[in-house]
Amino acid sequence: MKSGAMTLPSAKAQYLADALGQVRAEMKALKAREEALREALLEARANAPIQGERFVATIRRGTRRSFDAKSLPAAIRDDPRYWKETASCTVLIRERAGKAEREDDIVLVEPF
Repeated sequence: MKSGAMTLPSAKAQYLADALGQVRAEMKALKAREEALREALLEARANAPIQGERFVATIRRGTRRSFDAKSLPAAIRDDPRYWKETASCTVLIRERAGKAEREDDIVLVEPF
């Protein structure tokens, strides 16, 4: 929690959990749509940029170099001198059983 953050009333915290879960569900749907559109662009096999009304899609091919830590000798991989530990905070959201939103549900969003 950020310094100076205050504890939220239970009802507001419940709203925040639902709002974050809804946003993540929308992001998942958008990511799936993005991947389908990306695949369609790649399948078009365009040799030049594809001009839309608002955007231009350019397909750039290349290679990237990455580090394969598994190829290091175990003596180095297992040596704590070569590891760095950092703290992190993760917010996990899962849909509650039996609480799935139906298509005819109305979602009210209130500012907080």
